[in-house]
Amino acid sequence: MVMQPLEQDLWQALKDALALPQSADLKRLCHLFDWAIAQLPESQQLDAAGKAIEQISVVYALKADCLLARWEATHEAPESSLPVLNAEALDKWLRQSMSIDLDVFVEQPVSKRSKRNHQPQATDSIAAVVEQVSLLEMLDQMAAEPDPDQMMRQLAGEEDPVKWSMAIRQWLREHAPAESVCLPDLCSGLGMPWVEVVLGLLLGEFILEQRGDFYSTGDVWITLN
Repeated sequence: MVMQPLEQDLWQALKDALALPQSADLKRLCHLFDWAIAQLPESQQLDAAGKAIEQISVVYALKADCLLARWEATHEAPESSLPVLNAEALDKWLRQSMSIDLDVFVEQPVSKRSKRNHQPQATDSIAAVVEQVSLLEMLDQMAAEPDPDQMMRQLAGEEDPVKWSMAIRQWLREHAPAESVCLPDLCSGLGMPWVEVVLGLLLGEFILEQRGDFYSTGDVWITLN
C-alpha cells in the first residue's frame, strides 16, 4: 500500500511530536490529520484515523505533563514561606472533650394508674419508687401479719386482687376446666399484666405446679382447685 504525501507528513509530524511533546504544535497536527485522512480511500480511513488519534492523544498528555511541571517549578513556594502552626496556636481550635445532655431527648414515664381506659398488656409494669421509711414500715407490718392473704392484699395496695382471682377462675372454667394452662398462655388469654395474674393466682387458691427450670415462667402450670 502506497502512502499519500499528506499521510506521510502526518506520521512524520506525529513522530516528531512524540519525541518533543513540549514543542509540538497541536493545532497543526489536527489540521494535518483532517487533510491526510480525507485523502485516503474510505476502506482505509477508519484504521488510519484510529491510530492517528491514539498518537495525538499521547502527544496531548505528554505536553500537558510538561506544562504542569513547568508551572509547578515556576510557582513552587520555598519551604520558608509555608505557614507553620505550633501546638499553642492550634490548642484553642481543637476540641478536647464534649458532653451532651440527653435528658431533653428522654421521654418521661407516664403513670398507668391514671389511664383507666388503657388496655393492659402482658409487659406492663406497675413498679414505682418507694421511700425508705415507707418500705421499712411495710416490712414491719408484713412481719407482724400472720395471715398471708391479708399480707398480699397490703402489697397490692389500691388494686383489687380478689377481682383478678375471679377473672382467672372464670377464664379457666370457660377455656380449661379440667386441664392445666401455662402462665404465659393464661396472661395472654386474660389480657392482664403479669403482676395482676400472679397476685390473683396467689390469693385465689389455685393449683400451681412448677415443671422444668425454676426460673422459666413457661414451666409454671395452673389448674382449677
